[in-house]
Amino acid sequence: MKNGISVHIATTFLLFLAVLAGPLFASGQKDSTVRSGSISAVDSSPSNWPRPRSGEYVVYRDYSWTEPTWTGFLRYDDSTWGALLVTPSKNSRISVLFRTEQAGDSLVLVGQNIISKIGPGDVEGVNYLMGLLPDLYRWRKSVDGSTCADDPLMQRLSGRSNLLPAPCRTERRVPLFGGDVILLWMPEVPVFNLHSLTAPDGSARLALERQGRISSGGDNEFFNFDLLPQTGTPPDFQLDPERKEEVLVVDTVSLNLDSQWTKIADNTFLLGNTAIIIVDTFSPGDAGLEPDNLPLELYRLFAVSSGDTVLRPGSTEMTGNTHRFRIESVFYDQQSELDSRDIKVCIVSSDNATCTVVSLTVQNETYMRHASYFNSLF
Repeated sequence: MKNGISVHIATTFLLFLAVLAGPLFASGQKDSTVRSGSISAVDSSPSNWPRPRSGEYVVYRDYSWTEPTWTGFLRYDDSTWGALLVTPSKNSRISVLFRTEQAGDSLVLVGQNIISKIGPGDVEGVNYLMGLLPDLYRWRKSVDGSTCADDPLMQRLSGRSNLLPAPCRTERRVPLFGGDVILLWMPEVPVFNLHSLTAPDGSARLALERQGRISSGGDNEFFNFDLLPQTGTPPDFQLDPERKEEVLVVDTVSLNLDSQWTKIADNTFLLGNTAIIIVDTFSPGDAGLEPDNLPLELYRLFAVSSGDTVLRPGSTEMTGNTHRFRIESVFYDQQSELDSRDIKVCIVSSDNATCTVVSLTVQNETYMRHASYFNSLF
């Protein structure tokens, strides 16, 4: 069995460093991720939410079909999209590439390439994707200009961090989804910012199943979408009662480690095959991130599936304030078949010029048994 901790950390930080270096995909135009001007960390207008990045994707449980079905969209760039429709009970998997053009607030399909094997029964699914992609684009454009903070229901959304902009909800009539529906928009959700689509009685029509960002040339992780299994059982871990405590300072951050940890680089420490800590400092401005909106920017970078690591739906929590905040998620590692707890503590300088990220990834079951120990490390 491979070490799920090292695989997960490598994937997460390679993705992070790739983002800092620039766009993941070369295309005819630069992928716009930085807007002019500056906004606060809780700006609520969807027109000020960050634009989608190249390689972002979303997959929804789609209740408009009689059999359990999942629908997904992958944004390569402004003019290239991938689409997916999976119905396991029918052994149906439809994968399509679309070329598009923007016309005002509309997305026009100008070409398509079906890259999966399909039968006569899949034609309806192809047509469905051809219609839903432009619809989602148009619905999202229609939200710009809304003032989400005026909606008291959104202000009371349970468990939501006040570091994130308020979500929005809109209503429209969509016969495809049974008539009147409520669309819930959240700035941290990739691609369209659509979190869910429900009927007035609360029953789901679209429900977010997965959000992620592929690496260059790695679109198989999107097109090979499958439901996650239950996690396996990690090797037993026990704290050494004779461990000797040691405080180490990395990039001004004090780490309360002990003799169980091994230093493998100036900023990297291993706890056997159980956990790893990495400390890194970067400039948000140089990385193309908005320093004044950093909690949302880093949430969108860290709380996503990538490669063999898949974010457990609904597992991410954000706490803290704008100058020290914590992003905590649970990921399933497909190679080790284990869940890992991934904790990012982000420490922002008073002038917003630099950000130090302390990253701890630990096997999730081990973390839950020894939470007080791991939470005391920094």
